[in-house]
Amino acid sequence: MADIIFFDYWTRGIRHFKNISSELSQKNVSTILLHTASWRGDLDIEKAKQNDYEEIIDGVVCRDILYYDNSIINALKKEKPSAIVLLNVQTEDRIIIRYCRSNNIKTLYLMHGTLINDTKLSSITMDSAFGIKDRLIRFKKYRILIKEYFIAFNQKHIFGFLSFDFFSYFIKLFISPGKVIYNIWKFKDSYPDLALVYTQADFDLFVNKMGYAENKVRVVGNYNLDEVFAKVNNVGTDDLVKRKFNLPNDAKYILYIEGGFFTTTYSIPGWTLENIANEIRNICNSISQFILYL
Repeated sequence: MADIIFFDYWTRGIRHFKNISSELSQKNVSTILLHTASWRGDLDIEKAKQNDYEEIIDGVVCRDILYYDNSIINALKKEKPSAIVLLNVQTEDRIIIRYCRSNNIKTLYLMHGTLINDTKLSSITMDSAFGIKDRLIRFKKYRILIKEYFIAFNQKHIFGFLSFDFFSYFIKLFISPGKVIYNIWKFKDSYPDLALVYTQADFDLFVNKMGYAENKVRVVGNYNLDEVFAKVNNVGTDDLVKRKFNLPNDAKYILYIEGGFFTTTYSIPGWTLENIANEIRNICNSISQFILYL
């Protein structure tokens, strides 16, 4: 059984999970990545079958949905996780959210890319990628998803599938995938227990346009969007630092960057100048063999 399940549509996004998995493993918390690459033609099925649809990538155990008899629900029942981490909130994710809500499993949405603030524009763009032909082609996959959603709806009541949401969801998804995915047409299963987003602008988008409750969205930042961090990590920056401080080529150093938050409204409660000074002092004490430049 896995304590935490990461869920994605393939293994390409493993970078979003590997550091989390590494930290959790140090605390004896087990993790796996459950993915549906075989549903998207992104898996060499014959090759994967030789390893029972399981592989290890960057230290993370990754299992295709075929490992669990092609069923998301089977995976959740077998692993009995405490929490699920999602990168998206599309049909597969909403099935997970519905099942988890009925079985006291926490769900967490992890933002992993920039979003367009105009949800109407986003929904139109999404619809343009799903022509009638494309939607018809997806019927094979949706037969599986309808069955999975049916089971998820029936967790608490044998006639749970009679909910209006169950029938209207797939009808509306066929009419306009964009309006469903961007929550213009809202469904209860669109909302995980907590969503982690980058900026205050993302927070406003989630709350004001996508219908999230304020206490279900938390701004956590993203160093990849920080201009100072990006500049420091540019090719050649290492040479510039060593030349500026006359350091030998094999020198080890630490750059402490403060004030790099990328929105003026983002702040950390209690992060005072005194706390910053103490933080720098602690760093210096822990690496006394290093030379400090301020």
